[in-house]
Amino acid sequence: MNEISTTLQPSTLPAPIAAQRSGDELLAAFLRGRSPRTIAAYGKDLEAFRQHVGAGTISEALGAVTGASQGEANRTVLGFRDSMSEAGLAPATVNRRLAAIRSAVKLARVLGYSVNAIEIGGLRSESYRDVKGPSVGALQVMLDAARADADTWRAARDVAALRLTFDLALRRAELCGLRLADIEGDRVWLMRKGKRQRIAKTMPPATIKAVHAWLSIRRRMQVNHDAVFVSLSNCALGAPLSADGWHKIVTDLGNRVGIKVHPHAIRHASITAAAVATGGNMVDVQEHSGHANIATARRYVAAAQDAAGKVAAMVAGTLE
Repeated sequence: MNEISTTLQPSTLPAPIAAQRSGDELLAAFLRGRSPRTIAAYGKDLEAFRQHVGAGTISEALGAVTGASQGEANRTVLGFRDSMSEAGLAPATVNRRLAAIRSAVKLARVLGYSVNAIEIGGLRSESYRDVKGPSVGALQVMLDAARADADTWRAARDVAALRLTFDLALRRAELCGLRLADIEGDRVWLMRKGKRQRIAKTMPPATIKAVHAWLSIRRRMQVNHDAVFVSLSNCALGAPLSADGWHKIVTDLGNRVGIKVHPHAIRHASITAAAVATGGNMVDVQEHSGHANIATARRYVAAAQDAAGKVAAMVAGTLE
């Protein structure tokens, strides 16, 4: 992938604007404060746009819409949207890439680099994804397999990580981002997606037991960082556990017991279980999942209740 360049060629911007500040400040401001994973995601989306317009760098590609006329900028983005649609990309992918461009151009306008606004809308899409995740029984099999690992250190780590992921509906980044100071007795401080401050969640007794069992081992390890979870592989022993590393642990553990699973599916299973346990209380489900939009929680409640399926069964019963 073409790296995100922070040098925007002045020639791609109107002369008065280019004279105020170098264009690298626009891209630097756009990326400032974002997580490495978000920066990497924006990099892929903006790289696709760079390739479409045939620019040498991502900064030059952005210049094609910040330095052009309003109409020309929107025609360029419309062409990008049409090319992605013709290539058969999923609406979610198309819309995410368009959102990255709109955000960058909006910031350029706010900072005085451009007067343009991208008014090209995204593609209409609906999510048909199965949000239920694996069954609780399947997760119990995985948890039992983790406990039975002959490597007691690995067993303690994986059980603690599985319990935290399922019991608190954690995302990969939230789990791998935990630091020792985030664990305070029966509470864990989480940096939820889209939040700028950590929030405290009370851990259930089984989670507390698993987490502190792992921490008693973790404290004996001679490492120079404060990540809660660490790699136990020979090539990276003691290094902070990465999101990709956790993904591999989960998929490998699933393969051992004949279950196809990934970390986010465990989170799905947790939220679905919350929908069942609360009787479909969307406020409680949203609080458990950490979703910013209650409409997302509603999908899990609908999946758990399967109202459409129940109605279909009643309809089917009218035929012999």
